[in-house]
Amino acid sequence: MKADRKTELSHLVLSGMVRPTGRLRFQSDVATAPAMGTQTGDPSAGGRMSWQIAERMGTRWIGFYRTLVIVLILSYYSVLTAATVWLLSVLHRLMLGTGDIVSMTVSRGAAHLALGVILVALATQLWRGLVGLVTPVHDEDDLRGAAVALSRTECPDLYRTVSEVGAGVGAPLPDEIHVTDRAECYVSEERRFAIRTHRRLILVLGLPHLAVLDTSELKVILAHELAHFRSGDTTFGVFIYRFLESLRVAHQSGSARRWVWLTPSYWISKLAFHLFLRMVTPIRQYQELRADSLSAAYCGGDLAARTLLKEWLLAHQFDAAATEFQQMQADHSADGEANAFRHFTSRWCEFSTAGQEYLERRLTEEERPSILDSHPTTGARLDLMRRFPPQTRQFSLPSRYLLKDFNAVESRLYASCEAAETGV
Repeated sequence: MKADRKTELSHLVLSGMVRPTGRLRFQSDVATAPAMGTQTGDPSAGGRMSWQIAERMGTRWIGFYRTLVIVLILSYYSVLTAATVWLLSVLHRLMLGTGDIVSMTVSRGAAHLALGVILVALATQLWRGLVGLVTPVHDEDDLRGAAVALSRTECPDLYRTVSEVGAGVGAPLPDEIHVTDRAECYVSEERRFAIRTHRRLILVLGLPHLAVLDTSELKVILAHELAHFRSGDTTFGVFIYRFLESLRVAHQSGSARRWVWLTPSYWISKLAFHLFLRMVTPIRQYQELRADSLSAAYCGGDLAARTLLKEWLLAHQFDAAATEFQQMQADHSADGEANAFRHFTSRWCEFSTAGQEYLERRLTEEERPSILDSHPTTGARLDLMRRFPPQTRQFSLPSRYLLKDFNAVESRLYASCEAAETGV
């Protein structure tokens, strides 16, 4: 089990550069992390910083912004292509000796070497970037965590619930449903280009969510995630993720080489990475607010807001329980616990009404938006959700009953976790 995230509120701070991700989550364990300190002024100021202006701008302006991002991506590859072709022509003229670029033999040889190195670096970066954009070489990181696939025959009630929610929000259904050991739910898209483009939509649900949430709360998360499919967020995210990941790989691999700062490819990849990482943030925040709107409209604003807070509490309680279970194993005192999931379920403590109000107030006071956050602040999301009227709540069951044999799935997933840790 991976339980390396901090569980104390005072330790949840955004540190360093955020690595780009292709996941679209209901709740982000980094983006919603509050920084300690007293925020002065209007506590709703974080909402204005978290792209609520996108609601006033509307879909047309967001569409224009997305087009601008795509144009700049094409411009990046055009610059690399133009620079490569120009250097190739200069090197060709230099080898033929048709120009007065250099006159001395030694200088000409040094110029050959320097131009050749720069040309190879540019051409390599261009090739890797194009391959990374149209092939899934960078997509494997998205599902590397311990996860098991749930078949339709194995979990018919879960698939029926997903189909119901998908029809309610007007979204296409996932091709596969996975359950993961992590306390997070997200959607992703696998896309391969060949004679025919192959696309596979994947919905990933956290086993801790299925263990303690009821079906009405799970539907809130499902509606949010499936709304990303409806709006094409995963399709757009595939290319953004691959582009940023190819830039990150090119920059990090180049940083290990000596004198790399003398090559233009190093500076091009570095500047492009930082620029585009900041440029896609408004789009991703708008996508989250739009998904929140569809989810709140389908399930009701009050239920959506309460589920968002409950999911935050769930994620941090699970991290604490997983860490505690690891310590119990190390001390050989975990004889009564089968695995970390059951330990978490036995320790799960849902907040009261007063606890919910306290948590919301603390988050509102302490959250500070960052330019690198993929999600708006929790306060901004809660404010948006509560603009929607409540829906009549139907009879709700624990989400674990959507799986035909929850204990069997839990055991399979825990065995997958153990195999991943031991390398078997």
